[in-house]
Amino acid sequence: MPVLVVGPPHSGVDVMTTFLGALGMATLTESQQHSFDQLARETLESVGASGTVPPARADLVVASAGSRASTASFITEAFTDRHFALGVVPGAVLAPACRRAVKGRCAVVVLVRDPDEVAHAAHVRDGLSVPLALAAWHETMRTMVSGLVDESVIVVSYASFVEDPLSVGADIADALVAWGHLDPAASVNEAALTVTARRASATTASSAESTKARVAPRRLFKKLLSLEGAHASFEPGKLKETPWWMTTLLDERREALARERLAEHHCQEALEATQAALTRANQERTSVLVEHGFVVGERDAAAEQRDALKVALEALEHDYENALGDLADARTQLGTLRERYDGLQRLLAFARMRWWARFIRELRD
Repeated sequence: MPVLVVGPPHSGVDVMTTFLGALGMATLTESQQHSFDQLARETLESVGASGTVPPARADLVVASAGSRASTASFITEAFTDRHFALGVVPGAVLAPACRRAVKGRCAVVVLVRDPDEVAHAAHVRDGLSVPLALAAWHETMRTMVSGLVDESVIVVSYASFVEDPLSVGADIADALVAWGHLDPAASVNEAALTVTARRASATTASSAESTKARVAPRRLFKKLLSLEGAHASFEPGKLKETPWWMTTLLDERREALARERLAEHHCQEALEATQAALTRANQERTSVLVEHGFVVGERDAAAEQRDALKVALEALEHDYENALGDLADARTQLGTLRERYDGLQRLLAFARMRWWARFIRELRD
């Protein structure tokens, strides 16, 4: 049989879940718990709330419907054991919806921690102001407890549990065994060893305003401590409404969350646009680099052709110079031949004159 461990952030839900796991109940791994918490955060963010700021009551119905569906699906996938313990922290205000997501009998362990300690932890770890943390604690606890009427509930004081885990743990184990949620052979002594006392010092009131801010949370805290113990059919009685200043403070915080998420959305859009522009720039750069590669290749080819033409031109110039030298030699030889030709022509003319002279003498004789 399943057991839900519920409480606002910093209420010690993880300590109780570890204790129940040591008693032999199946629990989530760290990654599974992170996934489950993320589901709760997404459900709350869908209605303008967060893991530290509960949703407005008008939006609680929508959030509860979403939480019920996602929790039922998650439990089906995550657990196969008959007895398991599931810690509900970010979506503690949705604990009643988580309970309805569990088919059959289910016990709920409600962790009640001093709101001053919770507010101090939320201020240090989550950056919330103390008044806002007190308002979130009050609204979460009031909504959560009011939604668990007629359920099997064990109200546990965190302070009592960490101070005396053996005694308080035995009472919890006895109740769970009686309701059929725990194996009677479970060893409380060994499980109590897993509980580490880590109580934070209470936040003290520094002004009259901060003291007034603690009136309603302290009243609800005392009311819940009066309900400490096991309840087969839980009946918390009538709880006082959340003070107007808490409602106003929570509404302002939700509006701030909406503005933050809108700014994050715009930043995400700008980031996506920048990434798209960067991608296009990289593509264009790649294209330019490819074209540059082609140009460099063509330049190198042209340089090779230029070098080849230069070598061919040098060869032609050499051949031209050789041809000029051959032409000069030919002209010199031609001049020599002409001189010899002219000499022969003169000898021939002289021979003809001698022949004619001899011929004429012969005729005269």
